[in-house]
Amino acid sequence: MSGATTPSSVAPDSELVPFASGSGFAATLDAAQIAALRATPGVLAVTPNRVLEPAAAPQLEQTLTPAAWAEGWRGEGQTVAVIDTGADGTNANLAGKIAAEACFTPARGAGGDCPNGTTTQLGPGAAVPCTGRADCSHGTHVASTAVGAGPAVFGTAPGALAIAVQVFTSVKQADDRVITDEASLVRALEWVDATRATTSIAAVNLSLGGPPVATPCSASPALLAVIDRLTTAGIAIVASAGNDSSATMLSFPACLVGVVSVGAEGSPGRTASFTNVSSDLTLFAPGESIEGAWSAPCCTKVVSGTSFAAPQVSAAFALLRQELGPGSGPGVVASRVALLRRTGDPVYSLTAGAWTRATALRVERALDPQFQATSPVVLARDSPPFGSVDAVTLDPRGLRVNGWALDGDTAAPVTMHLYVDGVFSASTRALATRPDVGAVYRGYGAAHGFDVVLGVAPGDHEVCVYGLDLGAGPGNVLIACRRSTSGGLLGAIDASFGAAGTITASGWVIDATRVVPSVVQLVVDDVVVAQQVSGASRADVGAVFVAYGPDHGFAMSAAAAPGPHRVCIVVGAALVGAAPRTLGCREVTVGTGPPFGIVDSTVGDVGRVITQGWAIDPDSADPIDVLVDIDGVAVSHLANVVRLDLISAIPGYGSRHGFRVDVAAAPGAHRVCVSALDNVTQLAMLLGCTQVDVN
Repeated sequence: MSGATTPSSVAPDSELVPFASGSGFAATLDAAQIAALRATPGVLAVTPNRVLEPAAAPQLEQTLTPAAWAEGWRGEGQTVAVIDTGADGTNANLAGKIAAEACFTPARGAGGDCPNGTTTQLGPGAAVPCTGRADCSHGTHVASTAVGAGPAVFGTAPGALAIAVQVFTSVKQADDRVITDEASLVRALEWVDATRATTSIAAVNLSLGGPPVATPCSASPALLAVIDRLTTAGIAIVASAGNDSSATMLSFPACLVGVVSVGAEGSPGRTASFTNVSSDLTLFAPGESIEGAWSAPCCTKVVSGTSFAAPQVSAAFALLRQELGPGSGPGVVASRVALLRRTGDPVYSLTAGAWTRATALRVERALDPQFQATSPVVLARDSPPFGSVDAVTLDPRGLRVNGWALDGDTAAPVTMHLYVDGVFSASTRALATRPDVGAVYRGYGAAHGFDVVLGVAPGDHEVCVYGLDLGAGPGNVLIACRRSTSGGLLGAIDASFGAAGTITASGWVIDATRVVPSVVQLVVDDVVVAQQVSGASRADVGAVFVAYGPDHGFAMSAAAAPGPHRVCIVVGAALVGAAPRTLGCREVTVGTGPPFGIVDSTVGDVGRVITQGWAIDPDSADPIDVLVDIDGVAVSHLANVVRLDLISAIPGYGSRHGFRVDVAAAPGAHRVCVSALDNVTQLAMLLGCTQVDVN
């Protein structure tokens, strides 16, 4: 129930527990009192006090040891708040790992179930687990799964510490389980919020929940408010999805918007049979047969459930906070959630019989800088796989097919299915290194190439390449079909792009019936716009097709209006008596719109601020101005420094788009913002702001 004070409609003998923030209180009321309270002026909302319980499940098989440790990511200096049944710091696997303790339990008569017999206790000993109940060691296991440092159990972040908060009552249930309620959870979260100023808290772990509900769900204003405060402070709220085998619902509070919900992965790439899944689920982590600390002083236990998947994700936030810093503002948690989802592996839901939108935690991939980079190329989730069949060439073993494929849902390699003349021929994964792809689609890595040889009989064949969608998309998606023959046309369109009012296409072509170069035409929207002889030297082509030599390359450009175009390369149309043949076609969009770029760094030096990066206006290949604003005073500079990396990363615009600006500044702290000016409208597009100190 939410309200700043206690209305007179609450009976004097009611059990009443106020929230520390003053945003509400919990009380036991009958129907008449509830109706009177709702009618009281100033009362914002009256909501049920949900009953919650630890999210355990049957034991199965699987454990996880993060590969990130070998790279030095262990979570030192970070903490994970574990709101659960308490945590036993006397267990050898949690020795010295409990940074702080608190207890907030439901009221029971005149008291509560904290060690001191009340509903609230702070300080050492406050989070000592209950005894004599089946789930009393639940929180000890969860804490060790997050931050355990041996000798038997190692958590995902063994260098981090835990803040243990006990919220469960020891009242015996029919099935010997312990329970808590939403009001106790609110009070626990408010205490965590009050301690964050002095403790580097990366995440709050909630391995608890009520029955599954449709997503997204609602909660009391007090709970929503404290979750929002913690998330805005850069602290992730991580909750287990629940163990009811639902294909459409999640347990409360995992169902809430802004909460990082975690399901259980069974075998790699497959859900555990018991896990809840919905379209709003955030991530998966291993949840079958997880060994963790159990009671004291000696013991461990192997258990299963989404309870033990969630702390692995909570600990992953500790590793990210160690690597990337705490950050600030409401976008920090969202950006790190996006990073974990993008770098995760695809998971197939056994319950729903489909691929899920959520991916499985791959923390070592998320901590790799190549996946943390941002890019002007934005890929939408649930988009189908895309890529290129770069070439289908003759090989002594048959036909060699190579290219690349990428799925916006995840950085994991795409599975490719190859068909020859409509018949399935081979399956491969696009995991070969392609630096050119990694340079354009930054944040997805470079392991997206494929190169496979298909055994086929001599003659004319059609090869079609499909990518298996890794998210909740349309399934097997056609990348491209190419024809090849022992006496036919060989070649590839290596690149085709639209930039600054121009369409450019380059590649190579060999007519197997002729040793001399071929005549090629650039056809845009069914109109021939350029023609040349494919005689440019291509040493790579000559090395593969020795009998034909290297002189079979081409590169053509033509003016084009902004927007989408169909671009084809046609061979042989200008030869007398020759039938034109199409080497290939692509959809190309000529760039237009606001400028974009990246501020690589902004630093304070002695008496000056130095910032550098690059900026491009898609409407023109000419350099544009950037505005460097220091404490509200802006100065314009031309971004015309040579940046050779831009030639391959953003083709068609050249290299003269970098900037390095050195501006005098007085000693002290300064806010520095960099914007790019549109060549046409002269409107400024913000590239980024940061705080620097000048000596």
